[in-house]
Amino acid sequence: MRLDHIFITHWHADHFAGLFGLLETMSLEKRKKPLYLYGPEASKFFEVLAELGYSSKGFAVNPIDVPFDSKEKTILLEDEEYQIVSVPVNHGIPAVAYAFIEKDRVK
Repeated sequence: MRLDHIFITHWHADHFAGLFGLLETMSLEKRKKPLYLYGPEASKFFEVLAELGYSSKGFAVNPIDVPFDSKEKTILLEDEEYQIVSVPVNHGIPAVAYAFIEKDRVK
């Protein structure tokens, strides 16, 4: 599976419910590469999961805390082809929106 980065907007169950099945599938497929999980308070979310007994099997899941308490956009990933940014949104709980921006290029 070529998926290395997952972006969660907020931690309501309907926005992450498939995550556990996806992680299990990656484990069954013998994934070795680390996975990066972005979201507001992502590390706190994974601390709670660890307390409940969840652990990744065979590969690291690296939570990346996305800022949600400022009005500024945050550049999360960037290379020569694209940029991924987040911006906080008002949703009653910590939440962000993401923009996947393709950079200009000449063919």
